[in-house]
Amino acid sequence: MNEVEPVNMPQNARSSESVEFAPLGVVSGNKGRSIDIARFALSLWKPMVLGLVAGCLMGLGAYSYLGPTFEANTQVKVSQKASLPSSDQARRYGDRGEHVYLIKSDAICQRALDEFGLNKLPAFEGADDAAKEISERLTVKRTSGQDSSFDNLIDITYLYPDPNVAKAVVEAIVKAYDAYLKANLETNSAELFTNLTRQLKDAEQTIRDLDKEYHDWRNNAPFFLSTPVIVTAQGTAMPGQSPYMVELDRINTAVRDNMLKRTAVEAKLKTLKDMLARNEPREAIQMRVLWSLSTGTVAAGGAEGGGGGGGGGGSILASPPGKAELDSQLLAARLLEHRLLYVLGPNHNDVVDVRRQIDAIVKMYAQNGFAPPVMETLNDEQKPAAVASADLASTYVDVLQDQLEELDSNSRLLEQEQKSSMERAKSGMLLEKDDRDWKERIADQKKFRDDLQMKLASFNQTRDQEGYRMEQIAQVRVGKSMKRFLKIVGACTLAGIAAVFGLAYFREWYDTSLRSLDEVSETAGTQLLGAVPTFKTTPEAERAARNSRLHPRLCYSHHPGSREAESFRTIRTALLFACQEHNVRLLQFSSAEPGDGKTTTISNLAIAIAQSGKKVLLIDADMRRPTVHDMFRLSQEAGLSDVLLSEIEWVNVIKTTPFATLSVMTAGLSPENPAELLSGSGFGALMRQVRDEYDIVLIDSPPVLAVTDPCVIAPQTDAMVLVVRMEKNKRASVTHTREQLDSYGVRLLGAIANDASHAAQRDGYHYNSYDVYYSAPAAPRKAEEPVTV
Repeated sequence: MNEVEPVNMPQNARSSESVEFAPLGVVSGNKGRSIDIARFALSLWKPMVLGLVAGCLMGLGAYSYLGPTFEANTQVKVSQKASLPSSDQARRYGDRGEHVYLIKSDAICQRALDEFGLNKLPAFEGADDAAKEISERLTVKRTSGQDSSFDNLIDITYLYPDPNVAKAVVEAIVKAYDAYLKANLETNSAELFTNLTRQLKDAEQTIRDLDKEYHDWRNNAPFFLSTPVIVTAQGTAMPGQSPYMVELDRINTAVRDNMLKRTAVEAKLKTLKDMLARNEPREAIQMRVLWSLSTGTVAAGGAEGGGGGGGGGGSILASPPGKAELDSQLLAARLLEHRLLYVLGPNHNDVVDVRRQIDAIVKMYAQNGFAPPVMETLNDEQKPAAVASADLASTYVDVLQDQLEELDSNSRLLEQEQKSSMERAKSGMLLEKDDRDWKERIADQKKFRDDLQMKLASFNQTRDQEGYRMEQIAQVRVGKSMKRFLKIVGACTLAGIAAVFGLAYFREWYDTSLRSLDEVSETAGTQLLGAVPTFKTTPEAERAARNSRLHPRLCYSHHPGSREAESFRTIRTALLFACQEHNVRLLQFSSAEPGDGKTTTISNLAIAIAQSGKKVLLIDADMRRPTVHDMFRLSQEAGLSDVLLSEIEWVNVIKTTPFATLSVMTAGLSPENPAELLSGSGFGALMRQVRDEYDIVLIDSPPVLAVTDPCVIAPQTDAMVLVVRMEKNKRASVTHTREQLDSYGVRLLGAIANDASHAAQRDGYHYNSYDVYYSAPAAPRKAEEPVTV
């Protein structure tokens, strides 16, 4: 067999014959089978109508046998008693959705049995669980009102075959629920009053205990300052700043100022020492000292007393009279005195004024208990200017050194004060938090006590107005119920329809025969070349065919305008296209089982191909049950078996047909060993010879599952076409056929669905709809006597 590429193998071809149940047409992947429920149900409309009628009749009979059911019904109004609310925000309503469930509860049903005489009725005397039986037949429904409304209308209905029992049950249920509401109100009132009184007493005792514990804690706790409360302009009380934090902020500010002052003094001292070391002119030194004395630093105002020197914030001359300030003022006055003496002389008024100022500063030293620095008083004989400037500069350096020592001392004191203040702040804040917690606990408990007192006062005021009031606003009415009739008849009707549908569905599902064209392609694992509908002939056409030299099943010749002939033309087109595409000239035909119509199919197809102008040879290789010679009314003698036995040349067994381009090689007489004969070298040689003489050679072989002959013939041909008969072949048979062909390496060119009218309709091909396009059956052609060559 020539090697040819596989042809259009469907991707959804399955390799197993397993069939899954697909309820409601659901299919799992590509492994199961599905049913179109909508289309299937429409095809069963007649049986389903019969099922509907049968179900209705069955329901009427069941209702007549069981008898009617009576319905006792009444209506009650459940209202909340009007009560005086304790506040404007208090609700004036309660939740009443629970009434529907309470009325049907076992507690109410049992109360109706025990207290209102239902247990004495014969209907409930022998019942194992009378309360459950009453609850199951009882229907309670709220017809008006909401959970947030005062009044709710509730319907109470009971169904029972005895109208007297139904009425008695409804009346007893109404009385039982009324008694339950009254008893429940008394019980709840007593329990609520007891609970409120006990809770109030416990709350007051708790407040006393908390007050005592708080006082003990205050007595044992260290002293601390509380954070003051600030009242805003709108009258809102807000917590102020903690005193400990205020003190700590003040100390931190002083530390920062002290650092700034020390930095300024160090800068002045360094500058002055550098000028003295460089022996700068006296005027420059004097100007520098005078500028330092008359200007301040970038810091704020200096400290009082011994808190800071002249290098602090603001001008030294304007600073408070501390030791450092007095030193600076005295030094400045001495410097001014020296300059004036150098220019004006001792008796000048300016010199006199400066000396008065010096005396005043010296007196301030004495008043404050300070010792003035030692500075020589200038007399009328002036010292050299350079010496005087040097003395003043040295004195100012000593003053700055004293200021640094004083600032260092202040820094140590401030650091100690800062640590102490931080410890006091931490301790005070913790104590203040504990104090606040104690007060909040006491306040919460007092609020809880006040709420309890308000609830108790409200309860004493409205205890007689609490609870619910029930009123029967309609008398108990008894009548026949249509619910039982509708349930029985409806259930039986649905059961009849479901039974018909279910039986048909399972029959359809478990019928594993091929019923659609998709199943043929999917199960065979190859492309579908076409479908041949069921042959339809008239008695006249059958009589005319019997008088012909061709078999009546050769519809392509007898009825060229029929739909059967048109289907063979369609198959011819697809087959020739596939053969041309894959260079196929030796084409084998087979089927899964006997009776699938492969011989009829290949014979009609051979005529169709021959009439298209192709030179066709039809070989009957089914030497076990040959039938091709019957189709063309030919003699069976001198056929394939004689050629394979080398008794005659193949050209001498070719028989002509009424069709000029169609020749037939019959099977000949059946040998004892067809398989061995076909597997010999003679059959291969025959195939090579006929390939060169004919455009296409069609070989009719036995069924695959019946014998092994098709698999013996297949290696000598180019491809195989599988004929499948719809609604006869089972899925398992076709699957097994495909697996057997795969195991022998047989290549399928395609499949032909035979007898496919019903299956094609399910797939959308309605052949009956196109009868108008087919001409009437033509008269059969007169066949000439077969000629044996």
